[in-house]
Amino acid sequence: LLTPQVDAVVNFEDLFVFTRMWNWYHAAATGGAGLAKSAGALRWEIKPVEGTGRMRASLMLDNVHDLAMGHVLVDYPASALQFEKAEAGGLLNSDGGDAALLVEKDASGLLDVSFSRLAGVGGSANVSGSGELLRLDFQPLTNAGANSLRLEEVDLRSARNAQVWVKTMVDDDMNLSAAQPASWTLSSYPNPFNSRTTITFDVPEAGDVRVDVVNVLGQSVRTLQDKNLAAGAYKVAWDGKDETGEPVVTGMYIIRLRTNDAQLSRKILYLK
Repeated sequence: LLTPQVDAVVNFEDLFVFTRMWNWYHAAATGGAGLAKSAGALRWEIKPVEGTGRMRASLMLDNVHDLAMGHVLVDYPASALQFEKAEAGGLLNSDGGDAALLVEKDASGLLDVSFSRLAGVGGSANVSGSGELLRLDFQPLTNAGANSLRLEEVDLRSARNAQVWVKTMVDDDMNLSAAQPASWTLSSYPNPFNSRTTITFDVPEAGDVRVDVVNVLGQSVRTLQDKNLAAGAYKVAWDGKDETGEPVVTGMYIIRLRTNDAQLSRKILYLK
């Protein structure tokens, strides 16, 4: 049973539910109920779009099995590239299927793309093989930046919502800039948030840095970062879950950054 949870936010979770209902209504073949098989490698293919001045970044996927929907976060240098459009690649449209896309972007250069495969009557909701998953078009603003796209999060799923291929930047610290920041900073976007928020922080000098989430009573909820970092700009994501992987309750939380020389905190509101 799929029960709607009204939250006034349209995101990848809504698209996933819509896709499952679409394929159920159209009696699409969704495969077995077990875990989906793992996918092969993801890679970028970047080339100019002839006669337009634009740059096209194609996200290629090799040897995928039972793919029906997914969600990716792409970080790009907003000072060097202007996002133009996103389109489904040939892999999603193969075997007569149609693709639905939901695209959001922010001014800092974070692109949130959700996609799903909508099967025809009696068709297959899943697709297998290799090919172009997504294509993203950018207008270069400078000569630099064409090779600076970074996949921050990837969540690929089968028609039965089994995970096919997953990468999350919660598991990786991302150094975004070689320039040394002048001071400690801490911020998050979006706030309030529904499914995930990105925490960015500047480290002006090398040292031990801990970034964690606590509740309003000061009790630890989730540690996002706890290691020695070089000076630079970093970001991690929080998906609204605690250390055990369970979703937290709706409410106010505090993002806290602590070092030997600085302590910063920011309030953040989680909505379901």
